[in-house]
Amino acid sequence: MRYFAKLSVHGPKAPTDFWSHWDATETWLHALGKRFVREHVFLYGRNLNAFSPWMREVGAIDHLQGWTPPVPVAESIAYLDTFYPAILDQVRIPGGNGSWLEYYPGRMIRIAAPQAGWLWHAVVQEWGPEAWSVDERRRWTVSGRPEQALRHPWGFVVERFPRTGWREWVVHADRQPEYLAELWHRLAARLGRRRLNLGWRDLGHGRYGPPRWPELPVAMDEVLLRIDARAGIPARYRERGLTNVRPAATWSVPDWGSGWAATVRLTKPGVPRLEAIFEAAGAPAQEEFLRAQTRQLPILELGPAPFWEAFEHGSWTEIANWAGWQHRAQSLRRSCRYFGVAGSRTRSRLPADWTYSRLESRPGHWVIRHRSRLISVACSWPTGIHPGYVSVNLAGAASVGLEDLDPEGLVDRWNGAWRYWHGVVAELLERVDRWMDDEPKAHPPS
Repeated sequence: MRYFAKLSVHGPKAPTDFWSHWDATETWLHALGKRFVREHVFLYGRNLNAFSPWMREVGAIDHLQGWTPPVPVAESIAYLDTFYPAILDQVRIPGGNGSWLEYYPGRMIRIAAPQAGWLWHAVVQEWGPEAWSVDERRRWTVSGRPEQALRHPWGFVVERFPRTGWREWVVHADRQPEYLAELWHRLAARLGRRRLNLGWRDLGHGRYGPPRWPELPVAMDEVLLRIDARAGIPARYRERGLTNVRPAATWSVPDWGSGWAATVRLTKPGVPRLEAIFEAAGAPAQEEFLRAQTRQLPILELGPAPFWEAFEHGSWTEIANWAGWQHRAQSLRRSCRYFGVAGSRTRSRLPADWTYSRLESRPGHWVIRHRSRLISVACSWPTGIHPGYVSVNLAGAASVGLEDLDPEGLVDRWNGAWRYWHGVVAELLERVDRWMDDEPKAHPPS
């Protein structure tokens, strides 16, 4: 099981300079006594020219990505598999009308296309998925659209409907990894001539030689430079401008505590952001330990890793757990509907086992967390432009909003009195408490 955490970025007076945040994150980890074994700084750019001041000294190109002109897909894939089997990281092929076919060797195949499009017709004809035997099935609903995950003898498929008329598949072959390549080659043989977006890891690079990549005409689209930061960042690196590159940094902590490993990541797409992925490592990991961490560390949000992380990089168990949270969210919606009928009664205290999260709350916005479960309620009251809103979040994996909980408008969404909203939330929390008492009786459908 993976958990995702958002963390505050070194206090309200934190600097905005990336390197200062890098120093502050290191100092924070040392102060916590967390021993990290790998530490890297990553610089993202659009082409090699952006890295000309760096490559003379670092030369650690980690990832390259670019476009080819239209080429025969089957022949090009066979060439890459024969001569560059170890470094090929991604193949992405546009299918027209916004559709995509993606292949990540050894990891997954991803298809997104209109349901009535030619690509799905090719998938059905070439793979014959209706004949695949199903060992286990998980269903859930997102925005009213049914979605599912199917466990097969060789792996699993996640089927989603991101918007009307579209279907998306993610195919994993965790039980028979060689079957993934077989499916890919069978489908690639039907694609004809198309542009390829290739991504590869440059395993043969280094400061003593030029980067190497497949001998195909490729126009660079993205370059990732990796700097090993275990010995610190030299002053001359800090003095260089980051105008044409996007920096990030990661720290790997193999023993965060109580059977958990962590990867802490600092990003700066505009405003610096600190986040972490906690993953069970070795000994039985204790979820109670992570809940305690939310009270001891500046963790703004903690919950299972987002679904995109689970279905792209996770296991069948993680998919099943996520489906279970979605099932619970539907049960919560049914149990807590029409709570606003009693919302006008004000109460002076929250129900037992609930507390305000001071890290996440701010004027006009409350976040109230359960003391022992990964459930929170967020409430914002109206301004002159926006009405008030309430939502219940389950473990960061599923959310139920006011439109589901109050479909008949029993809550006065334009009432600006905080006491009114305190009463509305207190009534909702009592409904959630009653749901939690009954919730263990409801199990996700298989």
